[in-house]
Amino acid sequence: SGVLSLADLAVSYSLSSELLLSTVRARVGATIRGRLEGGLLYTPAYVRNLKARLRGALRGAAAPAALAALAKQLGIEGLGGGGGGGVVGGLVEELVGEGAVAGALKGGVQGGIWLPAVYSGAQAAAVKGFYSQNGWVSYDTARRMGVANDRAYLQAAFPEGIALETGARGGRACASGCVGARVCLGVRGGGGVWVGGWMGGWVGGWVSGWVGG
Repeated sequence: SGVLSLADLAVSYSLSSELLLSTVRARVGATIRGRLEGGLLYTPAYVRNLKARLRGALRGAAAPAALAALAKQLGIEGLGGGGGGGVVGGLVEELVGEGAVAGALKGGVQGGIWLPAVYSGAQAAAVKGFYSQNGWVSYDTARRMGVANDRAYLQAAFPEGIALETGARGGRACASGCVGARVCLGVRGGGGVWVGGWMGGWVGGWVSGWVGG
């Protein structure tokens, strides 16, 4: 099958699994041709085949996909998570490093999530388009567009902007300055609003640094 479990091999020959693992690990790449991960030994041909299948799946992904879901789609679910020692995640990282696929693996090789570059690009374009058209974007809107760490993302994408809090005036975004002045936007949504452009300059006189959301 191209995959050998060292634990099963140790049981078959009444050997210590730890001893067998350390012995095989010391010889992989020298007298043993293959790839050892998570107690499983993969033949070079199997790894090449698996890598080629992953390359096709990753290139075809248009939205974030869990490694476990990709492995299941390819019929190799036993290799995607802890049971497979993360060989799928390791191969994904290799493909990214080689420039064979465009995207990023988030969350590590064990149970990570694949973020295609095409998705990240579309996400950034959607947020930028909303911000450019309106002069602001709420954290809630950013989250609906798929942005996980909304504040950090908006701060990095629009460094000229200003953060406003929500909660006052029936859920509208408001900022209070040191002299008690208040600026409110009729924006509803949880967590706050990132204001920039001409609006950022307009409220800048009242807002001092960050106002927690």
